[in-house]
Amino acid sequence: FFSVLGMLCYGAAFAPNPDAHRGFDMPIDMETGALDFDVWARWLEWDPVRMIDRAEYVDAWRKMSYIYLDSGLWDELNFQIGTRIMSNKLKALGLAHDFELFNDGHINVPYRYDTSLPRLEAAIREA
Repeated sequence: FFSVLGMLCYGAAFAPNPDAHRGFDMPIDMETGALDFDVWARWLEWDPVRMIDRAEYVDAWRKMSYIYLDSGLWDELNFQIGTRIMSNKLKALGLAHDFELFNDGHINVPYRYDTSLPRLEAAIREA
């Protein structure tokens, strides 16, 4: 259910279309399974790994006083791959950041707040 709901949310956020049956476009034809390359391209415009390569977003990253990335090594959505790529791109841009991979998944990890929130709070206080 979590994955299906996520895909529907991505569709609504990345490819809104008031004329479509659901109010948004999906990158896969639900009848044939064929990839709709035009819709997929619209989705990819919102991919954080790709967005970091665009000048307007690099400028926004440079303005951040603190950047913290983390992901579970066993993330059910494989976000650890994109997060690692983002960290490498930030390094290549010379942008300081904290990046951690932890031994867990994507779901039921509120214990990570004990790590992330104090760092974010400190960054806000310093800003």
